[in-house]
Amino acid sequence: MRTVRRSVGASLLLLLLSCTDPRARPVAPLVSLEFGPSREITSPGLIEGLLYTYDADGIQKIVQRLRTADSVLVDSTFLLGADAQVTLNVALAVPRGLTAGTQVRVLAMVTDWANFATADSVVFTVRDSLP
Repeated sequence: MRTVRRSVGASLLLLLLSCTDPRARPVAPLVSLEFGPSREITSPGLIEGLLYTYDADGIQKIVQRLRTADSVLVDSTFLLGADAQVTLNVALAVPRGLTAGTQVRVLAMVTDWANFATADSVVFTVRDSLP
């Protein structure tokens, strides 16, 4: 009786596995913002780093934003071809007049050609304002 149960169990498992689709499902792009270890900036100043993104369907669009809690400081869009992997230098100017303690978010939103989108963000804090 145990042999029959094991045979039925094994057959059921094989049947379930044969019903799965071995092809990869479409997924959102991979996106990663990379900066140095310090999360402190000055106003005015410059935030520099790298943006890496990958998607097998190809990258259609990248939107970069630099924003505080109440306003967008920089908003830029890059329309791309069918490249599956893109690495961009990030150089965003921090405007004059932000007070110490203000949090500034760098946001990168990536859309692939299958219209899947994903984002990554990093938060910086203004340590001081330059005259």
